[in-house]
Amino acid sequence: MSKSDHKFVNTGVDEEYELKDWLYGNDFSKKQSNVDELKNIINKKVKKGKTEDNITWDELDSALENHPVWFSSLAPIGE
Repeated sequence: MSKSDHKFVNTGVDEEYELKDWLYGNDFSKKQSNVDELKNIINKKVKKGKTEDNITWDELDSALENHPVWFSSLAPIGE
């Protein structure tokens, strides 16, 4: 569902706009606490703690589809 400029998810501060776009595109609020929580989900759940590994946007979309409970702490749009 992402329309990123890059193939891989980048969790760096300079690329947070892409995380915010992904959040909004999946009906989550773009507030900073969601961005921070999404980074934790990416690093701890999707990457399984191997932060040196890269994941694609498709892998993140798949994680949301297959493991929605991982994302249950994210606030929806409007909260």
